[in-house]
Amino acid sequence: MFGVLFLVLPIVGAYAVYVDAVDRGTDGPVWWGISTLAVGYGVGPIVMGLFLVLYLLGHFLEDQLSARRADSTA
Repeated sequence: MFGVLFLVLPIVGAYAVYVDAVDRGTDGPVWWGISTLAVGYGVGPIVMGLFLVLYLLGHFLEDQLSARRADSTA
């Protein structure tokens, strides 16, 4: 089971960084994703991947809450 997590979580983390970079208009979102993969596989994919998934979830919830606030004021 940890072997699958070892392979999947850095990919999910890189996706989280890519999505965040695109949303914020950062230069080179693909390179940020590639850098995240390199660090994830080099340092520790489980801890890094879980942190980045939580980071993406936080941004998703933030967007949902701001959309609800905009709907309630309109």
